[in-house]
Amino acid sequence: MIKENLVEYFETAIKENWDKPAVSDYNGKTSTFAEVGETILKFHTIFEKTGLKRGDKIALIGKNSANWAAAYLAVITYGAVIVPILPDFLPKDIHFIVNH
Repeated sequence: MIKENLVEYFETAIKENWDKPAVSDYNGKTSTFAEVGETILKFHTIFEKTGLKRGDKIALIGKNSANWAAAYLAVITYGAVIVPILPDFLPKDIHFIVNH
């Protein structure tokens, strides 16, 4: 049985590295652990207010970026199921995945 908890790992990492850089966009802005943590909390608030429950699926499409990473972390730490979709897919394929 796994004794570790992924959410606790992220929570601990954010608290212990609050002012340190966490994620960066290529040739762009670097966000601290604090900023990533605040973004995750904002997403959690949105999820709660929209009635999202643990186990619900959320599709995430976009190019690799710091914001994409924060959104991904927000979904998995909330307990929802992330469905990453490559931005290279054709619109008809994205439509199929989302409706599946």
